[in-house]
Amino acid sequence: MSEEEIAKEIKQMTLNAGDSWADTVEAPVTTTSLLDEELDKQQHDPTNPLYSQQIKFENMKLKPELLKGIYSMHFKEPSSIQAKSLPIILEEDVNLIAQSQSGTGKTACFGLAMLQAVDESVNSTQAICICPALELATQIYSVVKGLGQHTGIKIYAALKGQEIPRNLTDHIVIGTPGTVNEMIRRRSINTKTVKILAVDEADQMLEEGNSQLRDQTILIKKGLPEKCRVLLFSATFKEEDDDKEGAEKEKKVLDFAEKVVPQPLKTILIPKEKLTLKHMKQFVVKCVDETQKIQVIKDIYETLKVGQSIIFVNSKNYAEKLANVLQENKFTVSVTHGGLDPEVRKKVMSEFVAGTAKVLITTNVLARGVDIATVTHVINFDLPVVYDEKTPGSDREPDYATYLHRVGRTARFGKKGYAINICRDREYRIIEAFRKNLQAEIKDVPPEDLDEHIK
Repeated sequence: MSEEEIAKEIKQMTLNAGDSWADTVEAPVTTTSLLDEELDKQQHDPTNPLYSQQIKFENMKLKPELLKGIYSMHFKEPSSIQAKSLPIILEEDVNLIAQSQSGTGKTACFGLAMLQAVDESVNSTQAICICPALELATQIYSVVKGLGQHTGIKIYAALKGQEIPRNLTDHIVIGTPGTVNEMIRRRSINTKTVKILAVDEADQMLEEGNSQLRDQTILIKKGLPEKCRVLLFSATFKEEDDDKEGAEKEKKVLDFAEKVVPQPLKTILIPKEKLTLKHMKQFVVKCVDETQKIQVIKDIYETLKVGQSIIFVNSKNYAEKLANVLQENKFTVSVTHGGLDPEVRKKVMSEFVAGTAKVLITTNVLARGVDIATVTHVINFDLPVVYDEKTPGSDREPDYATYLHRVGRTARFGKKGYAINICRDREYRIIEAFRKNLQAEIKDVPPEDLDEHIK
């Protein structure tokens, strides 16, 4: 679907002043700060993914209670993906595949779609959202709960490790595929009343390499009514300028997504030139071995002014090992990964979101979608690579999508952030690949001069 077609549809669907009750909903009192000014500047820049196209939430025929929720969540103007997708979702009985980079407000798109679809007089599940990780599901639950705070809509978080209820009456279910699939299997959810299935981080959910997530997603889809609408959202689907192998992989995912999502179908892919990292400063520190890499981590926290930060590694075992090393050196760090008990993971994330924990070591379980506004730095202790049992670690291919997702945990929704990559000499080819294929400006920094260069 072209930019012109989308703009034309939006123009036809939006309301004009005086057309309806939308004008009677009181807009939030405007306050100005440096951050507000920067966000406003980005939302009026046509080349920026936050560009709002001057479309207002008030013109989208949302329920008045949802407009109040939007204002309560301090949203002012819709981002590009919101301006393009919401009018289509709200006004047309179609299915959707949508792509926009991290931090541009995708959660609000499908969150508002689910809330808008609910008939509060019907005490049965009417919308389901699935995503790949417990942490992300918890965050989506929080956002949708906030947007629906002025309604009577009941929302249930379907997370691993909790008891599955009988005859659930909550209007919206948000969770991971395994738990949601089990709820459907046990008939806890009345699938006959489900109108919308939203899939977040859809590229990961439908990728061939994640057969369990993919199979569970397909099972859930098959268990829902034929007329149930499907909304797929992701930060990455198809990067035409990636290396040939990466591009073919992304195309397979998109092709499969189009098979999963029934017609009528519309696809919105934000152009590659808008998937930039211009509001993030990126650095690379070359090290000779693991010992020097750990020393760089220590130096970062001893010499730089860091708010909250996330350190990414490539395995659960190394997450624990690095946490132990830093804790032995009197650094206060938290750790989370897929191997921990769900209750432990929820506790760790609650502390990090609350700001009581400042440094979080994790794996790719936290790479996607998780939005914590106070994260100023993302550190790739291990560079993201494509996992292949037959290929030694040092020879593995760069994982472009995961790099975008990881560094996207900072610089959220127009804020500035820092991404620091730590690599050994033999891994530097991966950094060069990121520079070339993502047009990423990654600055070399000597290990001994961190405080002079990373500002």
